Amino acid sequence: MHKKVSFEAEENQLEGVLTLPRTTGPLPGVVICHPHTLYGGDMHNNVVLAVTEEMMARGMAVLRFNFRGAGNSQGRFAQGQGEQADVLAALGYLENYEHLDPQRLGLAGYSFGAMVAINASQQRSDLQGVAAVSPVVTPGIFARLEHPLLVISGEEDDVTPLEQIRTALKDAGHHDALKVIPGADHFWWNQEETMAQEVARFFQTRFFPELSGQ
Repeated sequence: MHKKVSFEAEENQLEGVLTLPRTTGPLPGVVICHPHTLYGGDMHNNVVLAVTEEMMARGMAVLRFNFRGAGNSQGRFAQGQGEQADVLAALGYLENYEHLDPQRLGLAGYSFGAMVAINASQQRSDLQGVAAVSPVVTPGIFARLEHPLLVISGEEDDVTPLEQIRTALKDAGHHDALKVIPGADHFWWNQEETMAQEVARFFQTRFFPELSGQ
């Protein structure tokens, strides 16, 4: 089930879609963040949609939303700073939804959205995991991250090169966080399903430990 929702972040009204599986609650839930607003990124992106559908199929709720200035969300692009407030507001909306389990929350993002998600997650120590698909890498981005982490990179990504991600993870001590998908580039065309399965499996292991072997 896909339900249109809205919530407020720093006086901006943001639009989103809450996707719910056909199972009874309380449900685990994940907020997923879209790529760069100024380059056409929004909650209808192919990576965001693929992750949403795969996670719903595995019994998880997903909230995707448009950052300020994207789609019909109010406000203007805020250089990745104001967008962190958008993420925190989305998490607040999700954890207070009546069918959600606030003890089982996660955060995911793609490209610019992955960078924002990683930064915002440092203000939520209760998250069960963070998944970053083709993240934009800034100096020290992984250094203060204490949550369980999955980073997915395409072997042929020429926007955020694989070696740049490897170096940043190694410097931060997250040696085992990286999953590389052969043949995939930054945009994941025709590789969405493989990528989405990895993200969903990561959260499934944390939300449903009894199913971790499946």
